[in-house]
Amino acid sequence: YRYSVIRPVVFSDKITWLVYPNPSKGIFNLVFQQDEGEILNIRIFYVNGKLVKQQDITATGFEQKAIIDLSSPIYASGMYLVQLSGSEETFKLYKQ
Repeated sequence: YRYSVIRPVVFSDKITWLVYPNPSKGIFNLVFQQDEGEILNIRIFYVNGKLVKQQDITATGFEQKAIIDLSSPIYASGMYLVQLSGSEETFKLYKQ
């Protein structure tokens, strides 16, 4: 007998973008999927529109999880907006 080469399977169905837990004390998980090599730009705004954090992640083509860390005391409790480049997704985050 002989084993075949292991190959990854990527489904073409779009996954639902997800942020959890929400509300949180400051640590949020973002679940996403984009084509391999694409750059996902995550921008976080305070409710008044002020940009408070930005991070870039290179996509692998598979479902990924990114951590959004707003646990530092410099980030006040309240509502934040997360905008993702490459998609029309915007999420509301509630920091306790």
